[in-house]
Amino acid sequence: MLFDLDTNCYKYNYDPIAIALLLHSHNIDPHRVIYDTERANVIAEENKNSMFHYCELAKEIREFYKRKMMMYSLKGVLNTHFRRDLLELLQHEDRKEYVSTELRQLASLPSMYNEDRTLLEISTQCNTDPFTIVKVPRPTDTVAQLEFLGSHVKRSRRISMGKNQKEYLCYWFIDEYSRANLIEMDMDNPFSDIWIDLIQNTLTIQGTRTEHSRDQIHFHSWPTFKILHK
Repeated sequence: MLFDLDTNCYKYNYDPIAIALLLHSHNIDPHRVIYDTERANVIAEENKNSMFHYCELAKEIREFYKRKMMMYSLKGVLNTHFRRDLLELLQHEDRKEYVSTELRQLASLPSMYNEDRTLLEISTQCNTDPFTIVKVPRPTDTVAQLEFLGSHVKRSRRISMGKNQKEYLCYWFIDEYSRANLIEMDMDNPFSDIWIDLIQNTLTIQGTRTEHSRDQIHFHSWPTFKILHK
């Protein structure tokens, strides 16, 4: 386990993953509440009827990541502290006490799970093989037609925003060449309602397109673009 300056132990009446799922359902960021055990437990008790469902989903998430981390281990790519610590942590699902670094990992799993499930779906619908052609310098007038596939929330360094660690939305599309495409958006974007309406139909966009990979899924991202009229 990574060295943790916070030596406090946090106790919960339910699996912290289940509590994180409940908080997400109430539009509460788990990373802001999960360390307040009294408040987290009170919210869980107030929603006791829902907790059975979230506990079952938490078990599903634990099994998903145990399998995934074991597969990484077999492939010899269990090569980060996060992966090694997570595999160790998930072996002990009956624990009631956790330190802060463990809570940070567990609270991140619901969002990670939604992302991984979305990426699995993307991989079945799109060509996600490595790119063979990369244009440098990147043209700013690339045009593509995008059809919406799915979305999820992510918290990490954004492709187009440097070291920003805020939660943001990831929208996935398939283009006319069956390639996966990602467009990132702020959670508080004032035009989000208009955007949701727009992506119900095929979008034609023009801008700068870059190549990236995430968990062996190779895709285009669009750090800058504009929507073209049909």
